[in-house]
Amino acid sequence: MPDKQELVHLRKDGLDPTLSDIRSNLAARGRIEAASPSTPNEQFELGLLYYRGDTIAQNYELAAQWFRKAADQGHARAQFYLGEQYCSGRGLPQSYSIAEIWYRMAAEQGDADGQRELGVLYFIGVGDGTDFMREHDASEYITAGCWYLKAAKQGDWRAQVLLGVLYEKKRANLKRAVWWYRKAAEQGHSPAQYALSQLYDIGKGVPQDYAIAAEWCRKAAMQGDGDAQLKLGEYLILGRGVPQDFTEAAGWFRKAAEQGGGHRDAQYRLGLLYFCGQGVPQDDSEAEKWLRKAADHGHRDAEFKLVSLDYDRQKPSPDAAYMSVTYRTIVDEQASVPSIQGFLYHSGLGIAQDSEEAVALIRAAAERGDAKAQVVLGTMYSQGFGSSGERSEASAWYRKAAAQGSADGEVQLGMCYTFDEYGVAFDEAEAATWYRKAADRGDPNGQYYFGRCCSGGEGVPQNEAEALKWYRKAAEQGHENARSELGWE
Repeated sequence: MPDKQELVHLRKDGLDPTLSDIRSNLAARGRIEAASPSTPNEQFELGLLYYRGDTIAQNYELAAQWFRKAADQGHARAQFYLGEQYCSGRGLPQSYSIAEIWYRMAAEQGDADGQRELGVLYFIGVGDGTDFMREHDASEYITAGCWYLKAAKQGDWRAQVLLGVLYEKKRANLKRAVWWYRKAAEQGHSPAQYALSQLYDIGKGVPQDYAIAAEWCRKAAMQGDGDAQLKLGEYLILGRGVPQDFTEAAGWFRKAAEQGGGHRDAQYRLGLLYFCGQGVPQDDSEAEKWLRKAADHGHRDAEFKLVSLDYDRQKPSPDAAYMSVTYRTIVDEQASVPSIQGFLYHSGLGIAQDSEEAVALIRAAAERGDAKAQVVLGTMYSQGFGSSGERSEASAWYRKAAAQGSADGEVQLGMCYTFDEYGVAFDEAEAATWYRKAADRGDPNGQYYFGRCCSGGEGVPQNEAEALKWYRKAAEQGHENARSELGWE
């Protein structure tokens, strides 16, 4: 479901419906640079030209000057755009408190964009004249919802999606969330279509139905939504809600992968298809290209597979120190010999791949107390290695590793509680506890997931300032998702 980074993505500007006509008139009369527009509407439209860089060079400072002239005369659209500039810091000093003033002026005149963005300020905790994100109280979510509702009733699809997010995440009213997502989805807007598809995928607020999930997911994917393209590819691989089709899956993975590092999972999956020759011709060089793209964006499994490709080409074998970097949670200089052998059998590095032998060897190491082997054994069980009954043992092995101070074990155990999987029941507070333990050890995954808990109020009090602190710690270690949350390039 949409998180804070996705909320920022939803805040896209729309063109004023009268822009093209007025722009043509201004340009035709030679008034863009030669004379000062005298009416609030002309002042606003000239500001919009500077803001968007249409016809004349983009200049946010001049845009703000013209917006201010129109806004001071009560022009609602100019007030909204002036709020946008204060909110983003484009052409004006960044200030949420001043942005709120202008958004409110526009909102109270019925401007849907102003209503929506005023709601966003309350949702993220900077409403009521503050310039810092703080812990919310329930009234702020109610206020955010009231402004979203005003905009949504005017047909603003972004407000409809945000209202769906609010009902899903904060108000625990899934039926209303579905209603608003559907309203925006039926207007053809991809974020709503993807959000609705995922509710059908897991059966939240609606009966679980993979066919309907895939249908809405396809609608979003066809509009270029990278997350939807990745998910549709996964449906096609699994034959979930759609006929199994590896060739079509490869096409959707490629579309998502070509959108860049934010879709490293798609890059990884496309690389695997090339490696296996499923849906595409077998091609090790293409496999390596896409796996490397994913690995460069922090995809750990892609890093492991690249090591396998190196072995297959008979490149020099990595020594123990190199493997400690590449395998991280798997092998280091102190790993036991049976544990290393198990990892090699599991990945097929230099020896014939043998899953049963891998499980046996890794389990032997795990039972002797090797924390890294315990994490890997838990992961293998969670992925279906071993008997079906052993999937529920995954959390037990993560817990053993966590008890020895393994940050990876703590993160994985937290995820079991988050997703109600592998032998434990859903428990947000317990998940947050384990993420915090890993975060305090300096683990970037723990820092990122605990930041998400703080941002969403999941198992801990909602606190955006605390969330930003943990995102920043993770981002400084190169965590891609944390960097995205902060808007870092």
